[in-house]
Amino acid sequence: MSYINNSNNNNYNNFNNNNYYNNHNNNNTLSISPRPRRSRSNTSSVRSISPHNYYNNNNTLRISPRPRKSRSNTSSVRSISPPLVIINRDQNDALRKDVEEIVINFINAREKGYNFASVADCIIKTIDKQIHESNLIFYWLLNNQNTVQYMTLLGFFYFQGIGRSPNINGGGGGDDSQNASQSIYINGGGQDISQSIGQENKKKGFHLFLTAAKMGYSIAQDLVADCYCFGHGTPKNPDLSFEWYQKATHNGSIDGEFGLGYCYDMGIGVKRNLIKAIQHYKNSSKKENRSAMFLLAQCYDLGLGVEKDYEQAINLYKKAIEHGNTDACEPLEHLLLLLNYET
Repeated sequence: MSYINNSNNNNYNNFNNNNYYNNHNNNNTLSISPRPRRSRSNTSSVRSISPHNYYNNNNTLRISPRPRKSRSNTSSVRSISPPLVIINRDQNDALRKDVEEIVINFINAREKGYNFASVADCIIKTIDKQIHESNLIFYWLLNNQNTVQYMTLLGFFYFQGIGRSPNINGGGGGDDSQNASQSIYINGGGQDISQSIGQENKKKGFHLFLTAAKMGYSIAQDLVADCYCFGHGTPKNPDLSFEWYQKATHNGSIDGEFGLGYCYDMGIGVKRNLIKAIQHYKNSSKKENRSAMFLLAQCYDLGLGVEKDYEQAINLYKKAIEHGNTDACEPLEHLLLLLNYET
């Protein structure tokens, strides 16, 4: 069987998976196979077991790794948390396929210049069309952080609070009597994940972005730059924002180049330079970044760093609107009214 495990608890040592608690023997002692241990005088005081544990079909608790020592104070007993999510292998493959689709839409939305809320809407709409609810997607991502794409998407789930209250049994996928070798047991890595699904945690989201960014992932680098620029999940830091936009641009992020242009436009972490700003806006607008289209249109509209060119401004405003940037509607209307008045 497979254990998908991200537990950080280093207080346990591995031992044979044949070990088990036998709560049905006559003297109510702790039996462990193959090598028995001394019985405990107060078995009711055993603290919660590692999330590796699972119940097998005869209702005995199998344990891996070694449980903590019992405590004399029974009031310290804690329940096993979080509950295990059991999915069969076919469902695991289906979840992976759903996550891959979400990753593609997530990247496309970011590169087209969608803000955080709009990207979240895009993800939610994608999930609504799929068969798995967002809580299962969340659990799957939590236990599959083996790629920077999955790590970054999980960070975005935390950042935007994407997820519903978990219905573990309802979405567990499969009969309880199913052969364990055909199932995958997902756990929360020692956390009460049921309390975090659907809750915003911008600091945790930022930490995941930063981890993936340091591994060279351009989408995460762009997100880190945004966080430093606007103070989301971390204090504002204009210098670091500019630095990460540079890295994202160097590694091919379209939205990262727009962000770099924005830094030059507004003097964020660098001396203001409208010529460089416009060049970066042009580069990213050619690659269909709607935010770059809008700000470049304003440059032509108002004559910022370039000569006024109303025709260029109108075309770019319209193009930004076609790509979903509704912020361009009002300035386009004003510009058209101005031109009609002048003629």
